[in-house]
Amino acid sequence: MKFLLDTDAISFFYDAARTPEHHVIQRHVSTLQDDDVLQISVLTLYEFEYSYFNATVNQQEQIRRTIRKIETTFEVIPLKREFAPIYGEMKCLLKRSTGRKPKEMKKYNIDLMIASSSVAEQSTLIGSDAIYSEISALYPRFKAENWLIC
Repeated sequence: MKFLLDTDAISFFYDAARTPEHHVIQRHVSTLQDDDVLQISVLTLYEFEYSYFNATVNQQEQIRRTIRKIETTFEVIPLKREFAPIYGEMKCLLKRSTGRKPKEMKKYNIDLMIASSSVAEQSTLIGSDAIYSEISALYPRFKAENWLIC
């Protein structure tokens, strides 16, 4: 199986100070099979790079080390042209079903891009954002799990 971890799941994975979330994510990863694949979206690297440049000088070195670990531990999924129709359909379904205004929908753009990447890659998205539950109810091809719920 393929598992695409969203940015929050990756943050929990590497931040031992954020227990118990760290331990829960680590435990799930440790139970995966050898042929399972761990992935992230390139957007997760974008978000970590923002964190790096937004951090204090003292924090930057640790964040840079984490970025290097992420790049060597996970398969990084780029954004591809063929992901765009999935994104468009998901966003439209979500907007229509919830009645959210376009401005409110913008805050979900990255989550929807990551979700559409997981569909295109036939991966299960791992994340705790509530928006993933909403998308699951609307888009049957989208598979998501929240490993923080026991």
